[in-house]
Amino acid sequence: MQTAFVAVAVVLIAISVFRGYPAHQDEVFFKAAGLHWAMGEGWRAPEEENYAGWTPPLQEVFASYPPIYPFLFGTLIKVFGFSQTTANCYDACIHVLLAAVLVIFARRAIPQLPLVAWSLGLCWLLSGYPARPDRLAMLFGFSALVFLVTPQIGVKRWLDNLVGVLLGLCAATSVPAAVAMGPLVVALCCRGPARWVFARLLAIGLPAVLVAALVCLPVYLYDARALQQNLDATNRITHALGFTEGLRHLLRLNVATAVCSALLIVAGLVLSRPENSRDWWRWIRWSFVPLVPLGVFLTQSSFQANYHWFLIPWLAVALFSPERRVPPPLFLRTTILVAAFALPILYAQRTTLSALVTGGDQRVERYRVAVEAVVPPGAVVMARDYWWLLGERNRVLDPMVWTTAATRPEYLVLSGYGSGAPGRPNALSPEQISRDYELVLDQLGRSVPTLFGVPLSRSTFSAGPMIYRRKDASD
Repeated sequence: MQTAFVAVAVVLIAISVFRGYPAHQDEVFFKAAGLHWAMGEGWRAPEEENYAGWTPPLQEVFASYPPIYPFLFGTLIKVFGFSQTTANCYDACIHVLLAAVLVIFARRAIPQLPLVAWSLGLCWLLSGYPARPDRLAMLFGFSALVFLVTPQIGVKRWLDNLVGVLLGLCAATSVPAAVAMGPLVVALCCRGPARWVFARLLAIGLPAVLVAALVCLPVYLYDARALQQNLDATNRITHALGFTEGLRHLLRLNVATAVCSALLIVAGLVLSRPENSRDWWRWIRWSFVPLVPLGVFLTQSSFQANYHWFLIPWLAVALFSPERRVPPPLFLRTTILVAAFALPILYAQRTTLSALVTGGDQRVERYRVAVEAVVPPGAVVMARDYWWLLGERNRVLDPMVWTTAATRPEYLVLSGYGSGAPGRPNALSPEQISRDYELVLDQLGRSVPTLFGVPLSRSTFSAGPMIYRRKDASD
């Protein structure tokens, strides 16, 4: 199993280097501030002009999300340059490191079942990774849990301080991830006398708050209004919704991981139920505590429900009854683990298989000459995948700000990834752009990737550009 884990990790990184993955819907949003910081233009995201109506706007300061993820990306840009390869490898390496940490976490939680731990890591590797800060936050969060999951390790005070540092880094990367990890940390600390538990939580909590504050402080020093934007964004995404509405959003946007989580929750509650009165706390700690952050996510604004997948590794480990001396029956539980990950894996691997079966390099760099021949330097461009190519050369707007940006783009540079039909551009529909823009270049792919004659997608897997020019823009 270790060999399979390493092989899959190598393949994922190799695809990032030699083939390329398309941009995630939110990728520009979460990486833009890092690019402009690396270019010496301040901690801002002009690509997200007037997005969501936050005050101050993101083109002036980026404080709607914690800074670690874009900062590390900007650091990589300073070292390796700005490109699709840099962005893809950044997220691929985070994903592989997180999977490795999950293996270590599972090995400590269920030391008698090493094969299960490696199976969890392999399933996580295969379940894909969006280009968002959340995986990096989970890397910090589960690294913290590694030091707590084995009681005899967690009693050392300096290790509790280290756990606090890691939890602070988690919060300074993704606040929802910290909301998910916090109750899990408390659950693992609540073993022993109350005074001892309080001392441990204090040893963890103080460094966590201090580290998170110190990491975010430079953003607030850069622009004093950053705190106002941060509070504005928080208020907008934490207004309460009904439970059923949150569940409806979840099933519409992320049904694969929703089914995975639901199966693991139900199976964990049933199969890991307590054997005697002394076993109740174990059951509550592993099977009930994760329902607390899950309930928070399901009752907040629409997208928050999708953060349930922070809890999936914990739920997978809980299925195998940690802290029991006698290993539980494995066949049924292992079958449930594989079945739970089946949908996320099938969904994610369509992209990987598409990258493998599609001939040639599918990175946007391949089309540099054609794109730069049409789009002059300095022109205002709306692009997502081609942000990697034009971000340093042009003023780029994210397609997410199509309806909010005051600046009208002179060019639209689109690809066909995820558009739903061959020959159709993504991000913006032809109906949205036909009135004010004219087509000047079309190298969009027209065929869908197939494996043994079976279509892997409804869209083409090609970075070939479709470029529109605004009709009143000068040549």
